[in-house]
Amino acid sequence: MSFAISRSELEAAFGPAHVATVPAELLNPAVTHTATARFLAEVGVPDVSDFIYQTVDTVASGLPDLRSERPDIYEIDDLPRTADSWVAMGFCYGDDAVILDGSTGEVRVMVDGEEAPGFLNSSVDLFTLFITAFFRDREYIEAKNLETRKKATDNLVVELRAADSTAFADPESYWYQIVERILYGY
Repeated sequence: MSFAISRSELEAAFGPAHVATVPAELLNPAVTHTATARFLAEVGVPDVSDFIYQTVDTVASGLPDLRSERPDIYEIDDLPRTADSWVAMGFCYGDDAVILDGSTGEVRVMVDGEEAPGFLNSSVDLFTLFITAFFRDREYIEAKNLETRKKATDNLVVELRAADSTAFADPESYWYQIVERILYGY
């Protein structure tokens, strides 16, 4: 089984010291999705600061149950039946919780102030590919010139939609919200 991104690609983008894996023997038992467990143990996720995404501090020790990190989420009505297998992966923009569904491999996001977690990516490797692409193009998406940022985000949306079209299926999706934040600074 191949993944959307490899360990060598992650290390090339972030540097070996900024790629965190979750040792198989420490992986939270809620992560039963085989491909997800393998990706986390063999490939890993970016572990950088001062960027749109930051991993939880405990990534190398197995990813904590979401219930222990964010019990408020479990007060929401009509959560998916797989919510008991959710683990905390990290945060986007400081407060938006990135959630891994350990039984399906899907990645969700709980936007600060929203009522329920929304869909983010079809799999953890696709989520990692997205984060890596944004990191790769950070020089352009952090440019002062709006036209430069617009061109960069337009190119990213085309590239990433081809990789995981479901992530862009909803015009209100989180990835579109990230693009808006990049373009207009909110």
